[in-house]
Amino acid sequence: MNVLGVILARGGSMGLRGKHLLPLLGRPVLSYTLDHARAARSLTRVVVSSDCQDIRKLAISEGFEAIARPPELATSEASVQDVMLHALETVEAGLSLNDLAQAGATECDSLSRYPGGGQGGGFLASCFESWDSEQRPMPPPQPSPGVPGEGEMPVIAHGHFAYDGITPSPLYPGERAGVRGGSGSCATLRTAPHPNPLPRVRGRGDLSEVPGAFRADAVVVLYGNVPVREGGVIDRAVRLLAESGCDSVRSFCPVGKWHPAWMARLRDDRVLPLHAGSIHRRQDLEPLFLHDGAVVAVSRESMLRGRATPDDPHAFFGVDRRGIETGAGDTVEIDQLRDLYWAEAVLRDRAGENTRMAI
Repeated sequence: MNVLGVILARGGSMGLRGKHLLPLLGRPVLSYTLDHARAARSLTRVVVSSDCQDIRKLAISEGFEAIARPPELATSEASVQDVMLHALETVEAGLSLNDLAQAGATECDSLSRYPGGGQGGGFLASCFESWDSEQRPMPPPQPSPGVPGEGEMPVIAHGHFAYDGITPSPLYPGERAGVRGGSGSCATLRTAPHPNPLPRVRGRGDLSEVPGAFRADAVVVLYGNVPVREGGVIDRAVRLLAESGCDSVRSFCPVGKWHPAWMARLRDDRVLPLHAGSIHRRQDLEPLFLHDGAVVAVSRESMLRGRATPDDPHAFFGVDRRGIETGAGDTVEIDQLRDLYWAEAVLRDRAGENTRMAI
């Protein structure tokens, strides 16, 4: 089973600005999730989805693929479902920044749709550096006229690779091609030779059918602001997904004393219990659980439900939803500054336990 892991790491944050790159025991917060993904034996391929260039550079420097998330999917209102669908489609179309680098760019800066280029539009990837046919760096890219049509986007004449979202015809090493917008060709581009060229494909169809192309049977959501996870939790979720044939698996931790039976509404100074009752011992409370953000594993079919029902942001969870239990405190998600301190305390405690066990 091919399992695509997608690490979500948006540059902005409503609570703690730049949280993915904040230092935690001398390392960026995101690096810990990269470690968790690297240790997961069930993940076939892992990409980092981000609108932040610095985050993508970090991911690539640690040996991971990076996807440039478009601005409309990099807001606080954007759903995880839409971001995951974008990542899945991008990877399966062979359009991660690493894939595009194979076509001649040493490093790419952004990837986004442009109007025209067939029914579904196309993609543009602007790169920091390109190579000519003799493997020499090309001059810095110069701006050229924008793509005609609704929602114009600047085009760099010597720094783009184009791909039509409907017709699989990417630029190939050594080829020239016009980038077409809503009303015609507006730029001529060239890629450089590469020892492992992309497969030549003509006509319409599903790129997953191309020999050597990647097709995900399941996807795993990993939040980049979760530096503390229980060991093996990713593999546990994927194992349950595969063995049960369910639609999705999420990790859940016990709510403990933050239980609905003990919650109330406050109307001015009046206390209105959420549930009537007289349970006074925590041990007598019904066990309830909360998704802790450690991992979400989803089947391919369930993920694609989100495309059919975009108005339901949780459609990709499917109908048959399962869960795995984690312990209280096994997962730490960074949303506020105090979460960073708590994560540091947990990591130090774990390091101390490992030291004691080694002795």
